[in-house]
Amino acid sequence: MSDELDRILLKINRLLAIAEEPAASQNEADMAFARAQKLKNEYAIMDWQLHAQDRRNDPMVMLRVDLDSGPVDQYKT
Repeated sequence: MSDELDRILLKINRLLAIAEEPAASQNEADMAFARAQKLKNEYAIMDWQLHAQDRRNDPMVMLRVDLDSGPVDQYKT
């Protein structure tokens, strides 16, 4: 990601944190949420992009499924 996009994503995450803060006044929370939505629309940012940074350190999961054997194999010719 570009540095500018990283900066915008960080700003949006901070605004959303303010909007969800229980100690914030209703007006402050509404303004922070509206500003975050405006930035998301302006830069065409989707919700998955906001959470992608949080998931960078998630472990990779590899799963192997054996499809060669099963109850249908007896009907193969």
